[in-house]
Amino acid sequence: MMQKGNIKILVVEDDQSLAELYAEWLADRYVVETAYSGEEALEAFDSTVDIVLLDRMMPGLSGGEVLTRLRQYESNCQVVIVSAVTPDFDIVKMGFDAYLEKPVEADGLEDVISQMLTRAEYNEDLQELFSLIERQSTLEAVMDADTLETSPKYQTLTDQLTELEHKVERYLQNLPDRDFRVAIERLQRTAAEHREQQQYQSLTEDVLDTSEEGIVVVDRDGQVVWANETTEELLGVDRDDIQGSDYSRIASESYNEYPSGEQTLSDLVTHSLENMNSEVEAVVRIPETASKEQQWLEYWSGPIQTGLYAGGRIEHYHNITERYAYEQQLEDLHAVSRDLMTADSERSIGETVTTAAVGELGFEFATIYTRDEHTGRLVPLAHASTEDGTEIELPSISEGDTPVWTAYVTRTEQLSPEDEDVADTRSSQWLTEEFSSWCLYSLESEGVLLVGMTTTPEIPSGKNKLAKTLAANAASAFERTAQEAALRERDQRLNEQNERLTRLDRINTLNAHNCPV
Repeated sequence: MMQKGNIKILVVEDDQSLAELYAEWLADRYVVETAYSGEEALEAFDSTVDIVLLDRMMPGLSGGEVLTRLRQYESNCQVVIVSAVTPDFDIVKMGFDAYLEKPVEADGLEDVISQMLTRAEYNEDLQELFSLIERQSTLEAVMDADTLETSPKYQTLTDQLTELEHKVERYLQNLPDRDFRVAIERLQRTAAEHREQQQYQSLTEDVLDTSEEGIVVVDRDGQVVWANETTEELLGVDRDDIQGSDYSRIASESYNEYPSGEQTLSDLVTHSLENMNSEVEAVVRIPETASKEQQWLEYWSGPIQTGLYAGGRIEHYHNITERYAYEQQLEDLHAVSRDLMTADSERSIGETVTTAAVGELGFEFATIYTRDEHTGRLVPLAHASTEDGTEIELPSISEGDTPVWTAYVTRTEQLSPEDEDVADTRSSQWLTEEFSSWCLYSLESEGVLLVGMTTTPEIPSGKNKLAKTLAANAASAFERTAQEAALRERDQRLNEQNERLTRLDRINTLNAHNCPV
């Protein structure tokens, strides 16, 4: 056996603090050298190195490329891959001697180094046996049985292992207990891990598949592990087809037409997979299709910290179409309010309000009735409609003595067909005949705003709130114009008075000149 004090270990890790931590754990028993990149590792490696602890994912020269270069040397060096990446079939040809998943504890690191030193005593065939066993066990721990059975790479690995087991059978009886158990008990360990994965997937499907949010689970290699039914409905992908596929590729093929500001959903997914520890939030628009209306989704992607898929990501897609539409309408309403503040006549106010009720708020018909200053009756000032509302015959003058039109003398809340004050009058009959749903909103002493829908049996609460706000802004605008008109009238009277006074002064001045004392 080699003496520990003479064993040289090369730690290759781009995270300098992590490399120094490994070195600190090992320095009192081994000769330790550190390298912070693949290039530095190749420069530091020579025939005196017994074990290499190699990070798989490094910028520049990757761990896999470093391992390929190291195997070109005539050396019995043992290579332990230390990585946060869940292994896949690509490890079959890598040729490492052990695979440790981060995070690594000091005891775990010491254990694997002891195993490497023991194996170094065996001949090359026996070392190759343990390397194949390690690769097969690693795959069986993370892949389901169906996937393994259909993989040519896995079958080739199994055939190589069977052939080599026969070749080195004579060595097995002399193996230390620890390494012998690696060969004998690996199937039991793998079966237990496989059961754990099945239980986790069952829990995922039972709980998350009924969610109204689209959910996609991605492993640390960017492969889709699971997606729920809502994902299909929102994003138009088949969850069975995307399972096991590279999610970045799925995004580039299926999400490029889903804009999010200046980016697309494909860009957002790609960014999240390139920054596995980051959180990504955005609002995404799903354009209208022949079978589905336009939708707005709230996208959130974040890292999975614990559990079977730790190191991977979970993606949430929440349908916010109604909320987004309401917020956009509210923004539009703010712009309308600014227009109302500068409107210079009742006609301009009426046209602005009715156009906004149809264009921005989505009503099919809107009209404003204001009180005639002589009779006090409500008469139509302005109206607007969609194509569905163009055939509506607007009464030229309202019945001023019916409850529908006179209710606002003593009350200020909106009026609808369900209101007790709406009797079976000519006005209410006209509204019922023309609209599937309608509502009247007070403009205080100025009049009323009427909105209606010909195709919707009930006005949504969001539209109702916005219409209330629009009516209140209209009432303020009418009051402002009335005050401004009153001020203009007062100024005009004052000007007329001033002109009369000026004329009198001139007359008095002339009289004074013509009649000297």
